[in-house]
Amino acid sequence: MVAIDGYAGVGKTTLLNNLVLLNPEIIPVHFDDFLLSRKVEVKDFELVYIDYPKIEKLINVFRVSNELYQTMIFNADSGEVDTAIEYDFSKQILIIDGV
Repeated sequence: MVAIDGYAGVGKTTLLNNLVLLNPEIIPVHFDDFLLSRKVEVKDFELVYIDYPKIEKLINVFRVSNELYQTMIFNADSGEVDTAIEYDFSKQILIIDGV
């Protein structure tokens, strides 16, 4: 597992997308996909809007599974967690960008 961190706009997602093109064994995960609904009351953006338990579950399942993993992710257009996604855990490398 690898995490890519950095300031907004420095190219974390671009780097991950280019790595995926170079290595088909990479499972790309975007931190922004784990935002919670915009309906959540704002207190502390980092603590309130990120679904850390869902990210932790994804990582833990990756460690022990070789199968498809399905979950729901944030949809920037609707502002809700209403988009289904599958991650292929038969691949060997999990990279999360935007940590």
